[in-house]
Amino acid sequence: SDSIRPIAAPHPWYLGVFSYQGNDVKVIDLGCFILPDTQCSQLQDVNGRLAKIAVLKGSQWALACGKVLGVITVSGDDLLWRTRHGKRPWLAGTSTKHKFGLLDSAAMVTLFASGRRQ
Repeated sequence: SDSIRPIAAPHPWYLGVFSYQGNDVKVIDLGCFILPDTQCSQLQDVNGRLAKIAVLKGSQWALACGKVLGVITVSGDDLLWRTRHGKRPWLAGTSTKHKFGLLDSAAMVTLFASGRRQ
């Protein structure tokens, strides 16, 4: 089935599981994961934020988001790499040219499994 099956979860960013290639994959609401709980609860249209699901390769986790704007190739010169991870260990760097944050999927998987954001 393509639908997310909700399960009891201790965090508002944990949405449930869905079947992908014969395995149950745990789905995280990317917007709620990145924002503080107080802001997550103020987000509208939870169903709109579930329009797309991106499975993190080699893991049992997936990210739900409203839409994918596109796929681009960037060079390392376009990125400002973070040297200290601080409160956002999942943020590997940013691009001021393209205006996006680059996610560290390995760090995200570690945080998801631990139930922590930082």
